[in-house]
Amino acid sequence: MFLKRLKALAPGLVDEAKRQGLTVSKWGGPGSAQYADQKTSAGRLALMAKAAALHAEAAYQSASFGLFQVMGFNYTACGFPSAVAMHAALTRGGVATHLAVGIAFMRSKGLLRKLGAHDWKAFASGYNGTAYKKNAYDAKLADAFARWTTVLRAAPVSPAAAADPTVLKLGDRGPRVRALQETINAFGIPLKADAAFGPATRRAVAAAQVELGQTGTGIADMTFVTAIEAAPAISRGACEVASKKEIKEASQPARIGDNIKVAGQVGLGTVATYQAYASTVTDTASQVQSSVDQARAAKETVTSIVGEGFMSTAGIWVVAHWQAIALAAACATAVYVGSQLVRCAVANYRAGRAA
Repeated sequence: MFLKRLKALAPGLVDEAKRQGLTVSKWGGPGSAQYADQKTSAGRLALMAKAAALHAEAAYQSASFGLFQVMGFNYTACGFPSAVAMHAALTRGGVATHLAVGIAFMRSKGLLRKLGAHDWKAFASGYNGTAYKKNAYDAKLADAFARWTTVLRAAPVSPAAAADPTVLKLGDRGPRVRALQETINAFGIPLKADAAFGPATRRAVAAAQVELGQTGTGIADMTFVTAIEAAPAISRGACEVASKKEIKEASQPARIGDNIKVAGQVGLGTVATYQAYASTVTDTASQVQSSVDQARAAKETVTSIVGEGFMSTAGIWVVAHWQAIALAAACATAVYVGSQLVRCAVANYRAGRAA
């Protein structure tokens, strides 16, 4: 990695890096002789210092840092102007900074939703690559989640929060809880809307609070509710934050669906114009509608109110305008099908199943 970064950032230093033994053309993998000088933390730090002395930015882009072992070349996704700046922040910032960097990296890779859905395989694959199976990272994540879910209990609710009827918390039930759960779902954190504020809802609220820059208390006060209702979906690249219009522009199924929908709407407009013309000429449609209204108002059979004359008039009108009726049905179907295509394309796009 250092060789690749030097070639991109400072190609004139490649020969010197090779001379100092700082680069190899191919990675040997864990346990190879390439790690002979990195068996201890002191050895790793010494090697990093040597590389940084040659070219600091290339060196820090080529290694993983912190509690979440984020590669330095991800500095932009983590909110830093350079890998050197990211390394400096992690060195000075403590656990809070390490958490922020880890969360920012996960967000940039679209992994927060997978984490929230407890999709351990998808998360491990995105975070660790296809080799996650060899190290059973998905199983380790599942085991750790089960263990810590048992160990960690809900924080005690303050007396003020307990007395505030606007605050939703563990143990609450009802339509307001269901509405909150549906809002959290729309935000991008999968959650069953069962109208019961249980441990799963508490965890989802806490996760959403962290996403919104709030303290993850797991208690839904009005500040949180207002923020989540106004917030876009969790960032997962462009997939979560793109508007429906942007998704249509980027997704072929959505474009096709929108074209079908528009064509159907145009067709319905044409039919409506025809019907208005036919009504003006013969007034038959008005007669039929008037008769139907009379029948409904009287709550009696059609024939008892308008007699056989109406039935024959309606039959004549249907026969005369069957083409318009068929076209209207086809256009209405097109509008529905097109709308469904757009809806499915947007859902697939935001779920990461479509580009």
